[in-house]
Amino acid sequence: MKRVLKNMAFIFILFILSYADVYAYEIKNNSVFSKEHVVAVIRKNQIWAIDVNNEKNKVLVDKGGKFSYPLISSTGYIAYRKNNDLYVSRIDFKNKSATYKVTDDVLSYIWHSNGSLLYSKDSGGLYVKDVKNNKNKILRLGKESYAKIVEGKDGIIFAEKNGIKNINGYDYQNELGIVKMNLKNNDEILIVERKPGDYVTGDLGLNPKIASVSYDGINLFIWCKPNSESASADGVELGVYNVNTGIFSRISGSKIISLVYTDNIAISPVNNNEVAIVNGHIRDMNLNKSLDVIDLSKKKIKKISPIDETIMTPYYSHDGKRILYSSALSSDSIIRWQNNMDHNIFEYDIEKSKIEKLTDKKGYWDFAPRYVNDGQDIVFLRKSRDGKLSLIIKKKNCERTVVKGILNNSNLWYYGHYDLGRVTTL
Repeated sequence: MKRVLKNMAFIFILFILSYADVYAYEIKNNSVFSKEHVVAVIRKNQIWAIDVNNEKNKVLVDKGGKFSYPLISSTGYIAYRKNNDLYVSRIDFKNKSATYKVTDDVLSYIWHSNGSLLYSKDSGGLYVKDVKNNKNKILRLGKESYAKIVEGKDGIIFAEKNGIKNINGYDYQNELGIVKMNLKNNDEILIVERKPGDYVTGDLGLNPKIASVSYDGINLFIWCKPNSESASADGVELGVYNVNTGIFSRISGSKIISLVYTDNIAISPVNNNEVAIVNGHIRDMNLNKSLDVIDLSKKKIKKISPIDETIMTPYYSHDGKRILYSSALSSDSIIRWQNNMDHNIFEYDIEKSKIEKLTDKKGYWDFAPRYVNDGQDIVFLRKSRDGKLSLIIKKKNCERTVVKGILNNSNLWYYGHYDLGRVTTL
């Protein structure tokens, strides 16, 4: 009898757990889906999801539109822009999944670790979408919007908040600064406020932008942009907001100047005080861009890359012991630098302080490397002389093309930097 009662109790617990509310943010996601080896790429008027370990496992997610900024969730869904609207689809390599529109005029969106989709619209508001059950929840209503949403820990998110200023009867966007929001109780506070410039004194003020967040959610890294796009284009200082202390400070003053790109910074997954950054002013990527590692706890900066090289796209291994990056010889001409077509992937071993060259294919431009398969292999983009982009996987000494014809147009390129988030999840 006791055994029967125990079995009934066990079945009842399973029943309750199966109906757990997806909006209980304290419940951890235990999905077995691994997005590490699944990438999304955009080709002409198409968006695809592909398994880098087996390119036969691929699915045409959507077609017939202007696609951009794909994001893959830990639960096997993909979110993306189609024209200016937000769409979602389930990644299924065997069966074509239904694709549906979430909202129009989307401003920003991220996948939460619990599998839900957080998004804000150009017209304002902050929302959460339970994609599994196709349910919506309103977190904020009104005209205030939230850009560059990132997730911290324990139900905390950060975002760049925009208010509305009415001038002569017309509404204009008014950047307010960076906010921290607790999704458990919906509390919101402004943690780094935008400071307007003073054009009398020449002070350009501060227009903070989110750079990245540490894996434990404690350190929020912030680009210290002035209120001048032309001044910001040549590099800004990096700052950090500590969640535990509530203190925002700039890092190392003028010793760190970086361009405001997401792929110019990488945070160690095992040490929230260690940051790899592309250091160097001037908007041109062909010169004065070194790989530096910042140790916040010791207030030290270590230069890694050779002085005659300019680097891009740093990326940490899962154990924090290695850093991938791409590099080429510096040049005073961005045209010669681009046409040189000798841009390769390197790996820096932190413990051994040793750099190893991983690719050396003449006449091609290799960049944007990432570790896959628990750090055993890497994937990266390769650009040919005619400008065509391909996704490559490298397993030890063997390379294989995963997909060709990734979209490459003038919208991706700015003074040598590629906005790869537009066309791939790398």
